[in-house]
Amino acid sequence: MVASLGSRRVRWLGKQAELALAADVYEFQKAGAIPPNATRIVLDGGVLVAVEWEATTYFAGVRPWLTCPRCSTRRRLLYERDGVVACRECAGTTYASRVKVWPSARMLRHAVKLRRRLGVAEAPFSELPPCLRQHHMARKWYTRIVREIEACEREALGMFTNELRASRRPPKGQARGRQQQRR
Repeated sequence: MVASLGSRRVRWLGKQAELALAADVYEFQKAGAIPPNATRIVLDGGVLVAVEWEATTYFAGVRPWLTCPRCSTRRRLLYERDGVVACRECAGTTYASRVKVWPSARMLRHAVKLRRRLGVAEAPFSELPPCLRQHHMARKWYTRIVREIEACEREALGMFTNELRASRRPPKGQARGRQQQRR
């Protein structure tokens, strides 16, 4: 039996797996989109993917797995890259947490997470309102989180300016300006 179902479409940006997700078998199963006897499913774009069923003591006795069209391994998630659907390894993607980023970007991500926890604007360096006095939030807790956000953003700004200065410096031995060239 072949089941036809939609998949999440996202833009491909770099090699981050989170941005290239095409199919999640558990989401399809929760939505009831995979019939119990399905052996193949058709994703958006007409891509045919095999489904394997594993007998378990959990998940109502059976668990579906998608089969990677390239390497034929069982996978929960398949990704789309350049029009080809494959597992994470075959698609050459990696998770954002594995990508080495500038320390300033890590600090800004942490500040955004803290802003999200407070329920305020997520944009870094945007103004933080005074204590909102929500029922679950004590003033002491709110001010501690605000101080931590401000510290993260201040540190990220300092790191970013240092990284920017370092990237603008010419390699050692090269002239920096007209005055050094004349000597």
